[in-house]
Amino acid sequence: MRAFPTPLPRWPVATLCLIHITEPLNFSVLFPFVYFMVKDIHPADPKQIGFYVGLITSAFALAQLLTSFFWGLVADTFGRRPVLLVGTLGAAVTMVMFGVSPSLHWAITARVVCGALNGNLATAKTVMAEITDESNQVEGFSLLPLMWIFGLVVGPALGGLLARPAVTYPGLFGHMSLFVQFPYLLPCLVCAALNLVAWSGVFYLVQETLDRRDDAVVPALSSPPISAAHSATAPTRDFQTATEYDGEHQALLTRPSHDTLSDHQSASPAVPPARRGSYAAVTAPNSPAPASQPSRFSSLAFSPMTRKVILGNFFIALVSLVLDEIYPIWAAYKLSLDAQAIGTTLSLSAALLLAFQLLAFPRLQRRWGLLRCFKVGTLSLLVACQAFPLIGLLEEASAPQNANRVTLDLSVSDRRTGPFTWAALMATLVGRMCAGSLSFTSIIMLVNNSVTDPRYLGTVNGMSQAANSLARTLGPVVGGQIWSWSLVHDLPFPFDYRLVFVFASVPAFLAYWTARNWDPRLDHRQSQPTTKIPTDISPASLDTTA
Repeated sequence: MRAFPTPLPRWPVATLCLIHITEPLNFSVLFPFVYFMVKDIHPADPKQIGFYVGLITSAFALAQLLTSFFWGLVADTFGRRPVLLVGTLGAAVTMVMFGVSPSLHWAITARVVCGALNGNLATAKTVMAEITDESNQVEGFSLLPLMWIFGLVVGPALGGLLARPAVTYPGLFGHMSLFVQFPYLLPCLVCAALNLVAWSGVFYLVQETLDRRDDAVVPALSSPPISAAHSATAPTRDFQTATEYDGEHQALLTRPSHDTLSDHQSASPAVPPARRGSYAAVTAPNSPAPASQPSRFSSLAFSPMTRKVILGNFFIALVSLVLDEIYPIWAAYKLSLDAQAIGTTLSLSAALLLAFQLLAFPRLQRRWGLLRCFKVGTLSLLVACQAFPLIGLLEEASAPQNANRVTLDLSVSDRRTGPFTWAALMATLVGRMCAGSLSFTSIIMLVNNSVTDPRYLGTVNGMSQAANSLARTLGPVVGGQIWSWSLVHDLPFPFDYRLVFVFASVPAFLAYWTARNWDPRLDHRQSQPTTKIPTDISPASLDTTA
C-alpha cells in the first residue's frame, strides 16, 4: 500500500454519492403521505388501507429484487454509464408518474417500473470499485452508507413537508390548480429533479469504466508464484474455482514453481499489462476463448467465496432492516416515547454515526482489516438485539406502574423515562448504528474484493443488490408480523414483544458464522480495473458517449 493514499476523483465520487442519496429518497419519500394518498385515490374499508399501502411500499423493493441481477449483466456487457443513465432517468419519470396517480393500479405500476428500471446502487458500487485503489477505497466506500442514511432521513422529511402544499402552504401553492388536483406531486417533483441532476452528473462527469477490449483479463494468481495456488490450504480453495482453466490455460497454471507471473510477462510481450493487485492477465490477445465459456460463467462470476459473501450481505441487511422498523414501535410501546422524542434519538445517533464513519472507520479498517471489521460489526449487532429488551426491563424496574403506557401525543410533557434509561437507550442506539455501518461498509468492499475476474464485477454487485432487495422486502413484513403476533397472543417470554429481537438475533449470528471461514485474502482486492480515472478530472475533459 502506498505511504500516501491516491486522491479520490472528486466529480465522479460526488456523482456516485448523489446517486446513493436519490435511491433511498425514491424509496422513502412517500412514507409520510402514502396512507392519505391511498385513502384519496382508492376509498375503501379503512382496515384495508394498510394492505394497499403495503403493496405500494413493497412494490419498489420487489421489482428491484427481480431486476438487480439483470442490470448487473447489462453493466458488464454494455457498460456502467448506460445503466446509470437509464436508472436515474427512469426514476425521474416514474416519480412524476407516481405523483399524478389517478388510481391505485397506476400508483403500483409506477412504483414497480421505478424499481425495475433502477440498477443504480449496484452499478454505482461497481464504478466506485473501479475508480479507487487499495489506498483510497476505504475513504470512497465509507461515503456511500453515509449518503444512504442521509437519503433515508431526508426522504420522509421531504414527503411530510411538501405533501398537500395547497393546504399546507396556501399562500404559495393555493392558487396552483396542479397541486390542488395532485396534492402529492410536489415531493415527487423534487425527487425527480434530484434524479435529473444525478443523470446530468453521470452524463457529463463519469467516464465509462468497463474495459471492452477483446483481450480482457483472465485472472490467475500472481503472488505467490502460480504453482503455489495448487498447494493452497483449504480456506483458499474457494478462489481457485474461478482461476482454473482448460487446455493451454491449465498448462500455464502448472508451470514450474520458480516461474512467477512477472517472469512470464517479461518474456511474453503479447500478454496485456496485468491489473494491479493479486490477479493478472494471462491470456494473449489472439488466444481462443475456452470452449466451455458459457458453462464457466457461474464459477467465474460467483466463486464459492463470492456466494458466501453475498449471503453474509443478505443476513446483515435483514437484521438491520428489522431493527430499523421495530425501533420506533418498541420505543413507543415500552418507553412511551412520542414521535418527537423518537425522532430526536434518531437524529442524535445519526450525527454521531457521521463522525464514526468519517473518523473512526478508516482507522479501524487499516488496523483490523475488512474481515475483522465485519465480524466485530455483526457481533455488535447481536449484542444490540439483546440490549434493546434489557432497556425495557430497566425502565420497568424503575417505573413499573407505567411500564406499558403508550402515547404518541406530542403535547404530553409527563415523560417517565429516567436519565439512566435515556443513557442506556442512546448508547445502545448509537452502538447499533455504528455496528451496522461497520458491517455494511465492510461487506460492500468484501463483495468487490471477492470478484476474481473484473469482467463480472457489475454482475456480482447486481446479485448482491438483489440480496439486499430481498432483505428489504422480507424484513419489514416478517418483523412487523412477528411484533403483531406477539402482542395479540400476549404470551410470556420469549414469545412476548421480545420475540422480534430474538428473531433479529438469528441473521446477526448467521452473518458472523458465515464469515468465520472466509478467505483472509478478501481483505485485499483480487482484481483491479484497467481504466484509471485521473484525480484532477474536469467535466470538460470527459467523453460523454454512453
